[in-house]
Amino acid sequence: MKKRSGGKWFGWLLVFAGMAFAGYTVVLPLYEVWQMQSWISVEGRILSTDLQVSRGDDGDTYKVVGNYEYEFNGQTYQGSRIGLYSGSDNIGRFHQNKHQELKKLIQSKQPLTVYVNPGDSSKAIIYRDVRPALIAFKLVFAIIFASIGIVFIYFNARKNKRAQRLENSPDAPWLANTKWQGGPIFSGAKFQLYILLFGAVFWNAVCLPGSYLLYPEFVAGEIPKFIVLFPLIGLFLIYQSYRHLKRWLTIGKTPLFMDPFPGSIGGNVGGYIEINRKYVNSHAYEVRVSCLYSYETGTGKNRSRKERLDWQGLGIASANGFNNRTRVKFRFQIPEGLPESDVIRGKTYHLWRISMSCHDKRAPLERNFEVPVFATKKMSATNYPLTTESKETEAYTTQSLEEFIDIQRMGRSVSLYMPMGKRTGTARAFAIFGLGAIAVCLGIADVTQSSVPLWFISIGGVILLLAVYSLGKSIKSTIDSSGITSITCFLGISLGKRTLAKRDFREFSKKVTFSSSSGHKSTDWYVLEAISNDNKKIKIVERLRGEAEVDKLIDSLKVLSGY
Repeated sequence: MKKRSGGKWFGWLLVFAGMAFAGYTVVLPLYEVWQMQSWISVEGRILSTDLQVSRGDDGDTYKVVGNYEYEFNGQTYQGSRIGLYSGSDNIGRFHQNKHQELKKLIQSKQPLTVYVNPGDSSKAIIYRDVRPALIAFKLVFAIIFASIGIVFIYFNARKNKRAQRLENSPDAPWLANTKWQGGPIFSGAKFQLYILLFGAVFWNAVCLPGSYLLYPEFVAGEIPKFIVLFPLIGLFLIYQSYRHLKRWLTIGKTPLFMDPFPGSIGGNVGGYIEINRKYVNSHAYEVRVSCLYSYETGTGKNRSRKERLDWQGLGIASANGFNNRTRVKFRFQIPEGLPESDVIRGKTYHLWRISMSCHDKRAPLERNFEVPVFATKKMSATNYPLTTESKETEAYTTQSLEEFIDIQRMGRSVSLYMPMGKRTGTARAFAIFGLGAIAVCLGIADVTQSSVPLWFISIGGVILLLAVYSLGKSIKSTIDSSGITSITCFLGISLGKRTLAKRDFREFSKKVTFSSSSGHKSTDWYVLEAISNDNKKIKIVERLRGEAEVDKLIDSLKVLSGY
């Protein structure tokens, strides 16, 4: 099989580019500074100076330029090298400050100090000091370049090896993945912890020394005040790393044992997860089995990877104690026709994920496992109860509905009230985003003393208004012998009333309105509607979390109302 080497060579290109960039912009200037310590200081005179401004989409950059003359060994020379770097930048206020300094020397006709190369007196410089902020910026840029290259090299090598193993086992494609060999499957929690620890160490290794070096410039007001956010972010990363490390040391690995292996389309995805802590009866473990489609959106720096939920099974797993550990058992029936796990992955691919979470505040836990699922139509040998139909799921779904919706029954009449403010996490996030967008626009306008396009502020305003409407929205629905009535309110004020006569009622219908993601956990949100014989739709309640919840509500309404 022909190996794909494009990613490898591109990776090496990035590594060498990062090393070359570091050498040219960091190592070479530092070497020059070391050499310049032996240069001889003489008195000179500034002839002219100017501050060049280059305007771009990412901000303005500055460069101080000028000409000066000096005498050395009885001869007069002219020079134009002001600082160590010849390019323009906007790191700190070096160029602006030096321009003002040179300008004052011209106005006052005062001399300045010039450093001359004794080996070549035509070479001279005014400011030979190192700029720590600029050196740190360029070093970080070089490290990022080289790190991306190393990642490319690693994943290209892994992809080639997996493709070779797939060729060797065409009847069992899951064996191409070394993590899917039939034994326990482990979550990505350890890898995520490593990433968090590395990020905290790397961020603080750069920001804390840089903050110390930049402190005099910060006090003098030569750099923006928001720079203080960088060390604060570093401290926050340290705190988060400590929390996750402590939790990992307490619980450790949580192996997943699949039954059957691999998971089966047209059959079951099941098994058990072992947790290194004693079984507590009050702990509820939610398990999700999700079929996801992963794809890329955008181009260039706007490129990002997203996931679309194609199918999901959700429920509360049964749990029991086993050798001072907790064993979480589950089994889901997987419908036919769903896509298999993609072993070789490109820009788009399908994956299956098992997510387990415990939401107890005293013992929170979340683990995600990427698992092999193929169209083998095999059933679990242990025959655990279906998680979607378990008594734990039934109790949890009932409690969740009761906490969200106020359901009252009077004879054959049923009323449902979806209060405002509940399950509005997405709306709150959009409200913060809208406020932030408006604040940023007004802040930019204030700092730059220029106007910001009205359409840009309008986008933030529209997002904010829609979020506020969602936060204040409530629905009152009544189902009785005459028909169905639904009233939508905002802050308790009625916005409209819709009715459907019982003789025209055909069925209750569920529809996914949107999907949300939190980490590796995806959730479908449903709206429950009443459908008439002529396909007229009346919204009864929305913000229902998952298919199990909306199905439970439909079954309850059928029993309570007789519809």
